[in-house]
Amino acid sequence: MSSHPKFSSFMMGGFECTYAKVEQNKRLDLLVSTRHDQKCREDYQLLKELGIWTVREGLAWSQIDQNGKYDFSKFEEMMRIGQEEKIQQLWDLNHFDYPDDLDPFSKEFIERFRTYAVEAVKTLRHYSDQTLYLCPINEISFFAFIAGDVGAWAPYQKDRGLELKKQLVLASIAAMDAVWDQDSNVRFLQVDPIFSRVPQKPITRQKRKVGHEFAESKFQAWDMLSGKIFPELGGHPKYLDILGCNYYYYNQEWITAVDAEGKSTYKTIPLYSKHRIMVGTMLKEVYLRYKRPLLISETGGWGELRPKWWKKLFKEIDKVRKRLPIYGVCIYPIVDRADWSEGHLTNSGLWDYASGDELCQRVPHHPTIDLIQKYIKKEQSLQPVELQFHQL
Repeated sequence: MSSHPKFSSFMMGGFECTYAKVEQNKRLDLLVSTRHDQKCREDYQLLKELGIWTVREGLAWSQIDQNGKYDFSKFEEMMRIGQEEKIQQLWDLNHFDYPDDLDPFSKEFIERFRTYAVEAVKTLRHYSDQTLYLCPINEISFFAFIAGDVGAWAPYQKDRGLELKKQLVLASIAAMDAVWDQDSNVRFLQVDPIFSRVPQKPITRQKRKVGHEFAESKFQAWDMLSGKIFPELGGHPKYLDILGCNYYYYNQEWITAVDAEGKSTYKTIPLYSKHRIMVGTMLKEVYLRYKRPLLISETGGWGELRPKWWKKLFKEIDKVRKRLPIYGVCIYPIVDRADWSEGHLTNSGLWDYASGDELCQRVPHHPTIDLIQKYIKKEQSLQPVELQFHQL
């Protein structure tokens, strides 16, 4: 397996596809609500005009797998369009969902995911003979937190986040092994947020302790997959092929207080604060820990923050591209999407659409598009730095 991934473009477009079950009778489906499932070809053509040839997409396990019977038809249409438009698709096998009849804490969960992953690859092979780049389970850390600790998403559990995280890791490992047994030309992205939490003045012993604990725990899912911790899960460095790092404005926080019970409160560090660290510093920490290729797999701003965010991000990325193996930056979401909980539009894409417009007609956000286009023209002459990676 080559250590250097080959993506069709450095800048990528990510289509929001959350399928989480947020209430007993309500499941999110951002693919449908943004009409990307209907506008896939139109969206790809818009990206190609900018010079973007690689996209992140997500399959819906909960829709495809009906008691062990599989229906990929809706997604096959998108695969076919990708093939015809010559767009490289990086697919998530799981984006915060699972079939309604499954208990995610059961052994059956792992077995079903393994079988589903193999079927997904068999289906994808009808549309591509190139290397497939897949994310087994998107953001294991966040999924385990919101569904296993906070209880906001199915399975609506509290204080079981570590248990759920272990299950998601076991399912990922089982799926990767099963896929590789059938198809050696598949590579896997392990996608999780990169995050910084530091004590705000006045700095106390409690705040410092919380900061130290978080500095290690933020890597927990990747450490499980690589076998650094909980070796009984079967982790190994080979499961960390390419590391997808999700990074947003709110991924840097101050620890503002710690109460008598040890519970902490946090506040986002302002964008131009001298206390914010460069994204390159965060990526360097990841690289030095795992020595694997890096991808900024999600990033972007919203509203009037968008141009400011991209100007700052591009400046920071350019400072480290000659020192770190960064193989791509994914604009996420590329098309606006509704807030998960309140349902209002977030104005977070390169293309917005009007609230109430059932057709979701794409409205370009020209200030952001202009910045992206200029960067694409500039970076096309650059190549990822060739660094030493751990052998898989």
